[in-house]
Amino acid sequence: MMFTKVPARGRLVRYCAGLILCMPILAARTVVPRYVILMIGDGMGLAHVQLGEAFLGAQTGALRAPLRMSSLPVTGLVRTQSANSY
Repeated sequence: MMFTKVPARGRLVRYCAGLILCMPILAARTVVPRYVILMIGDGMGLAHVQLGEAFLGAQTGALRAPLRMSSLPVTGLVRTQSANSY
């Protein structure tokens, strides 16, 4: 299996985007949360989520079973490209 190294700048951008997407949810709460869990599916696309739902559905006997992460109130998608290739 081959792994590619994500530049530090790309990781920082993804981290900041995740925090920005979570801000409205956290600001709407009146109770301070005890724990905050930030889930980053680095390198995971919609095809990976659909494959996971199909696999879970096959194990439960359904055509497709939604993953718990599919029912979260906020989903963020990011597309990146290099600065010199469009």
